[in-house]
Amino acid sequence: MARTVSAPNGAAAALMLEDMKKTSHRTGFSSADLVVTDVAMPRLSGLGLLRWLRQSRESPNRFTPVLMLSVAAQRRQVELARDMGANEFVSVPFTGRTVAAHLLSIIDRPRDFVHCDTYFGPCRRRKPIDAPVPDRRVTSEEDVKVLYLEKNPDETPHKQPVMKFKLPNTLRSRVGGVPGRPGVIDPKLVRAADREITAKLEDYSVYFERIVADLNEAMKRALTDPDELDRAYRRISELAVELRSQGVVFGYPLISTVSSSMFGYVYEPKQVDADHMALVKAHVDIINNVVSERVSGDGGDLGASLLTELKRAKTVFEERRRAAERAMADPKARARAIVQGQAPAAQPR
Repeated sequence: MARTVSAPNGAAAALMLEDMKKTSHRTGFSSADLVVTDVAMPRLSGLGLLRWLRQSRESPNRFTPVLMLSVAAQRRQVELARDMGANEFVSVPFTGRTVAAHLLSIIDRPRDFVHCDTYFGPCRRRKPIDAPVPDRRVTSEEDVKVLYLEKNPDETPHKQPVMKFKLPNTLRSRVGGVPGRPGVIDPKLVRAADREITAKLEDYSVYFERIVADLNEAMKRALTDPDELDRAYRRISELAVELRSQGVVFGYPLISTVSSSMFGYVYEPKQVDADHMALVKAHVDIINNVVSERVSGDGGDLGASLLTELKRAKTVFEERRRAAERAMADPKARARAIVQGQAPAAQPR
């Protein structure tokens, strides 16, 4: 793993991985040794990328280890990643030591892959269970076909209900590991990673001011140029993902909270009108306040006031949206709205 490549979003990552397979004669490699991905990404989420990697016939290697990252991950999110075939899951903020520990788990203790009608990925049972609990599995060991080879499960001739793949540990051999001996990541590299994280923490003001300036510019284009609206919203969603991830890491969880809320509105919105743009701008204004006032942690009274302001803006937006939907359900009200230019006329089929 001497080379690291990155992609700006999940869709670009899928294209990059697919291209590796198609151009292996030129690049010298046909797949990645390891994929590290954030859960929240524009265009294609980390979970979507994981599903594509595990299930798509276009995937260069369905056995590729995947390490998922997420900000303040909820239990449901972790369970979804596990059930889609993630090898490891790390919730930020994290340290270099934390990431190193999860990488060593993938390298030293790779789990067998399981293939059945409802799941494909590393075995979700990490260790034997000695507790007297009922076994919920509907198949017995006799139903499992064990394969000691590395092969795409779609291409195997076996028709067993469950197939278990015992794969050679190629990742360990590629990084110079020795069977039976626990791997070690050079402490100098771990300390270097921690120093880089610390340096970013200390340089947060420049980082956030640059991102927020970009965010303000995208918001301005959305408000003033209808032709730029779609492009501006895509840019806002990308910046929301970046701020959502980095806010917690740099000690500004309010930025992560507000950015996460904003992403939910700007990523593939059903309808964009003046009310919608006003709500997005309310998010942007609060982010500006957090950065300009250096509101770290929960922000105390100011942080609570900003979140209350955001909640009020969201409530107003939702109430107006519901009122508009009720009005549109009334034919007379809809006709009046069309005449007043507040609703689109029905399109002929």
